[in-house]
Amino acid sequence: MGNKPCTVGIRTDQETYDAGSVVTGTIYVSITTSKPVQATSLNLSFVGEERVVIHHTTSESHTDHQGRTTNRHRDHYERANCIFYKFDYPIASFQGKQGGIIAPGQYEYPFQVTLPQDLPGCTSCVRGQSRCDILYKMTAHFVQPDAGFFSKPPHFTKSFGVLAHTDAQQTNDVAGIKLPPEVTPVKTCCCFGKGTMTLQCEIDKSILSPHDHLEIQFAGKNESTVKVLNVKVELDEIVEWHAHGHSEKLTRAAAERVLAGGHEMPEFQELRRVPRRHHYFGIPDSSDATASLTNNTPSRKTFLVVPGDIRDTYRGNLMEVRHIVTITLVTSGGCCTTSPESCVALQVRRRPTGGQAVAVPANGPIYNDSTTTVTPTAPTEDIQSFSSSTTPVEAPPAYAPATSAASFNNNNNNNNNNTITTITITTKYA
Repeated sequence: MGNKPCTVGIRTDQETYDAGSVVTGTIYVSITTSKPVQATSLNLSFVGEERVVIHHTTSESHTDHQGRTTNRHRDHYERANCIFYKFDYPIASFQGKQGGIIAPGQYEYPFQVTLPQDLPGCTSCVRGQSRCDILYKMTAHFVQPDAGFFSKPPHFTKSFGVLAHTDAQQTNDVAGIKLPPEVTPVKTCCCFGKGTMTLQCEIDKSILSPHDHLEIQFAGKNESTVKVLNVKVELDEIVEWHAHGHSEKLTRAAAERVLAGGHEMPEFQELRRVPRRHHYFGIPDSSDATASLTNNTPSRKTFLVVPGDIRDTYRGNLMEVRHIVTITLVTSGGCCTTSPESCVALQVRRRPTGGQAVAVPANGPIYNDSTTTVTPTAPTEDIQSFSSSTTPVEAPPAYAPATSAASFNNNNNNNNNNTITTITITTKYA
């Protein structure tokens, strides 16, 4: 614990929690100096925040007296953070007990905190020297009103992970999305019309979880002279973040499948010439979409598997995570030729863990729903060994046995003996 006269530590039964679950742990206090510590209360605060960093460069040209020009590049970092969840609650009050004086000794303060169900899960995204994060931390600290401006009261901060809460029944019974057929003019070199292509798609559900199978159906027709090389189906994950007028964006194909084109799908085979009913510049009539797809048009089906490292869909003040399913008819001619596509937005949410270990995205901690029975204990000045199968992290090596506990209740704020401090937060995060 070091040589500090007063040291604070926190131990929790897990490193990662579901939103809406109970965080159980113990605050440890070690006062080794002969001089008592004065404080009004010992508080526990929880904070959830977005943090973003955006790296950008500027170039400057300098010309010396001899006319030689040199270019200099400077790195700039735009940083911003936004706290969307915060609360601070007293775990123990020392007012009325010898004038707020805490005698030397080893102390334990068990607690239970129920997290809100609508908290977003931890996530992280890195691109070069830019990054964005959603993270959580808890801090145990003494409240000392008489402390000076440059003296910080004893405290200890511990990071922990959160997995977003999802109703399992909701993800299983969610309805799919069916888009109407859409006619796209096919052009080369931006202006020469080659006909049209019609595309319609449908997905079996709009809310996904990691490792889910997404069924995708599509139908289409090629009424142009352009060849369809293949049909590409992909699930894109788009992460965007911004700070002080600068922004960063990272797009990745979370899942992808490439199917055969017109050589195996007769409906996508090209025509020899542009149909007369189409305008030369490829501008179709609005009624052509339904007329192009008849009952004889085959419906194709494929599947995508949602990867386990996919992030949760999220929209905050500084960052946003979106997921889009895109079906693209890849045409010959490269970037100079239109490749029709159909897009549909969906959401990704994690299912309740139910006691199974799952990986948190972006190399986060491993969640394990194993709980440890926490015995209520009370402050004492007698130092005895603390028996536990888990070694406290940065906590005093010796603690008092369980006798009683000073407790606060979020409903009535009354002291109750032999109970753990229980805090339930029902308000939504900001």
